[in-house]
Amino acid sequence: MTTVQKGENVYNQSQNFWDSYIKGRPSIPQSFFDTIFAYHASHNGSFTTAHEVGAGVGVHSPRLAARFPHVLISDIISSNIQLARTRLQSHGCYSFKTSSLEDTIDLEAGSVDLVFASTMMHFTDVDAAVRAVHHQLAPGGTFAAGLYGTYALHEGRAQEVWARIVRWICSNIIEKYGLDDRAKQILQNEASGLDSVGLPPELFTPAQRYDYNFPQRSTLRDMILPKQYGLETIDRVGAEDVVVKDGWDRGWCSKQGVEGLKGIASTWPHDDGDEEILGLWEELRVVVGEGEVEGGWMVSLVLASKK
Repeated sequence: MTTVQKGENVYNQSQNFWDSYIKGRPSIPQSFFDTIFAYHASHNGSFTTAHEVGAGVGVHSPRLAARFPHVLISDIISSNIQLARTRLQSHGCYSFKTSSLEDTIDLEAGSVDLVFASTMMHFTDVDAAVRAVHHQLAPGGTFAAGLYGTYALHEGRAQEVWARIVRWICSNIIEKYGLDDRAKQILQNEASGLDSVGLPPELFTPAQRYDYNFPQRSTLRDMILPKQYGLETIDRVGAEDVVVKDGWDRGWCSKQGVEGLKGIASTWPHDDGDEEILGLWEELRVVVGEGEVEGGWMVSLVLASKK
């Protein structure tokens, strides 16, 4: 039986939380999935079975089901899988599995054409997770990992206050769930984008790695890796990987007022009644006023094909 660890418990939440999560997280532009599907087709991948791992309640599974007649949905939290069943069971193309990504090494070898990991690789034992992905992929199958968990504002003063809000939320989550060695690893992985995911060259073709919408290269790290913990980011990019940094995709950008930013903040499970966070929200309201400021989700995408 899969054991849920403290890191995963951050997203062991109620239906109300997941309703807020779906509302507050980005509406992923179709161009993102088009890039994944085009890559998969260019490597002669079959469009039969896709696997969304760490899927929560299957937020993105319908996007995969548009191209794959069978989609396996897995998550380490059994209640998330039950919610996914409730949301999606009327469609016959889905099957469900309660499991960590690492434990899906028990799937039949070569039985999956595409593994899609959405904003979850930082929660895994990365090396074990990558081995499980390789095991289940058919030759020529695609591993597609995305990370788009943090929103940044483009106006300097508003971003400075917003960054302090996000740092406070990260510290609050740390205080709530603890900072053992595993939690430190999760933080470092997330702050590294997907550079923390190393893909052995004997198992995968050189990866294509994309970063979009980063105001500065250090913005993600500075927002979610509190300096007081003395942690560093991780770089496991392969020597032959194709790296595309500093790109922009306006499909991930939007204009938000303070209430919209609160909606984004609600997708991180934290205590929002603290006097300090209330003061930060008021400070942001003074800067933004009743208007809106432009911002965008910082996005990383890694694509690789099984040899």
